[in-house]
Amino acid sequence: MSAIIHNRTYKALPTEQVKNVVVIGGSFGGYQAVKRLTETLPTGYRVVLVEKNSHLNYVFAFPRFSVVKGYEQDAFIPYTGLSKGASEGIFHQVQDTATQVTERFVELKSGEKLEYTYLVIATGTSSKLPSKVASTEIETAQAELRGMQDKIQEAGRIAIVGGGAVGVELASDVKDFYPEKEVTLIHSRAHLLNTFGPRLQNHVAKILTDMDITLRLKERPNMTSQSNVLHFASGEQKQYDLIVRKLC
Repeated sequence: MSAIIHNRTYKALPTEQVKNVVVIGGSFGGYQAVKRLTETLPTGYRVVLVEKNSHLNYVFAFPRFSVVKGYEQDAFIPYTGLSKGASEGIFHQVQDTATQVTERFVELKSGEKLEYTYLVIATGTSSKLPSKVASTEIETAQAELRGMQDKIQEAGRIAIVGGGAVGVELASDVKDFYPEKEVTLIHSRAHLLNTFGPRLQNHVAKILTDMDITLRLKERPNMTSQSNVLHFASGEQKQYDLIVRKLC
């Protein structure tokens, strides 16, 4: 109800009379911040989203879309939903990268300077596939996912290094959709998902073992740059068709 009332009472003003509330980063935290601000900012203010990607990346689904073919387009959501139903003039989106923040301005890679009254920094984290894509445009981002799909499909023996949420999801999805593949999940800690509780850790370990996924815990293998061979602390060396590294 408050959002409906706000929509009816907010009045658009000329740009030079409006103060900016700048949000840097349009992933889940930034998206929700912008959505809430479009429903609450008083007349005289607007929210400006600075986001390098053309679409919101649904990163929680990237591990699965890195395995399963034909659905990668569903991982990229247009930002048009933020302006739908919002008051005229309250929302503005800039596809760019913030390079510097001063006390008054956000400087962008394009050279533009955005003056702000309030600033929200929601830049998130950095990672690589299958956690995140490097591309900022939807076409090339989907191509990255398809490239990972092809690598997984072609590999018979796969090692996944990192037993956090992404590693666990990737290992289970690979084995679920390609049960004939040999999948090994390697983790440096004594338990998978080490930031979670023991009940979940034990449950996940049992499920993965039942799926015939090999678990190698308390291991930090080394890999030479010119091979797919992992060198374990015991001196054992094992070659894989594909090694996916540094997953959390």
